[in-house]
Amino acid sequence: MVGPTGVGKTEVARRMAKLANAPFVKVEATKYTEVGFRGRDVDSIIQDLVDAGIQLMRENEINARKAEIEEKVNERLIDALIGDTADSNVQEFKSLLKDGSLEDIQIDIDISPKEGVVIGRVGNEPYTQGQIHFEDPNVLGVIQGLKQYSTFKMPHKKKRMKLKEARPFIMEEETNKFLAQENLIHKALKAVENDGIVFIDEIDKICGSGYQHHADASTEGVQRDLLPLIEGTIVATKQGNIDTAKILFIASGAFHRSKPSDLLAELLGRLPIRVELQALEEKDLLRILTETENNQIRQQRALLKTEYIDVQFTKEATEKISSIAHEINVTVENIGARRLHTVIEVLMEDINFHCEEYKGKSIIIDEDFVAAKLRLLKEKADLRQFIL
Repeated sequence: MVGPTGVGKTEVARRMAKLANAPFVKVEATKYTEVGFRGRDVDSIIQDLVDAGIQLMRENEINARKAEIEEKVNERLIDALIGDTADSNVQEFKSLLKDGSLEDIQIDIDISPKEGVVIGRVGNEPYTQGQIHFEDPNVLGVIQGLKQYSTFKMPHKKKRMKLKEARPFIMEEETNKFLAQENLIHKALKAVENDGIVFIDEIDKICGSGYQHHADASTEGVQRDLLPLIEGTIVATKQGNIDTAKILFIASGAFHRSKPSDLLAELLGRLPIRVELQALEEKDLLRILTETENNQIRQQRALLKTEYIDVQFTKEATEKISSIAHEINVTVENIGARRLHTVIEVLMEDINFHCEEYKGKSIIIDEDFVAAKLRLLKEKADLRQFIL
């Protein structure tokens, strides 16, 4: 994907993964180094993808069994409230629990220790309780004495807290009982190999184009290391081996100071489909500002609603905001849809910083209000083009 910053390259890939319900990971090409240098190598991308796959499978299983888990949580909460006695009152307590009438009652619960304490390291990678697999080739060098810690369990602790505070702890414990970790890992590895999507952002920053005349461990060496990964190879992860042949790799960059042909020819050959995205126009900015689910206007209204301030934007005001954002993008620097955030922040600055003066009031933001507040922003933008 080639296109200026802020046009939605990452969002396109993220939405695609969401529609396909596929494991997805976004990485920055610049944070990896060539094998042999200090830093992360590109194989760790696959470990990140596996972790994302496990989380995705976990969320899918939880959604599928949500009713069962909630039923078990409610049973434990009722047991903590009334114990094994007074069976006749169980239904009454269930209805009170559903109504939220018991949320502030103090109860005693047993809290099991969380897994995830780092108990060893292999290279630069931490291994946590429950993650150690001694068949894993990465762990073959770990001393045998570490085995006793991999099965060590911390004792349960009894703690007194409000029912609403206890619910998340019990929910987590019951969820772990319903979900078999081995089954999740098996499903995740299969999903990663068949449907995984890796989005490599800022690929243009590792081009090693003409304007870079110094040796860098994060340029051509990283491109060479990416070749077998994209072509298809076996990568060892903490959960098992992954064949990357069917994983979809999407590389993205703005290519302001370089061009795609500056990449290694071998890498270009493994990324055969090129999509070019055009800079956003004024109408595009207007649609982003008004049609997206969590747009900037909706966010501002919700934010000020917490301060008991009702803010309304007229249609003319939103058109003016998008017009000014597009004008600044053209005259200063094109940062795409991110410019809307800057413009909205300047527009709402006075109201945000003086909430107490507007508390309980209703504010109408029209075209004149926008023009007055953003006049200085436009003037500064006009001057910046003459600064060397």
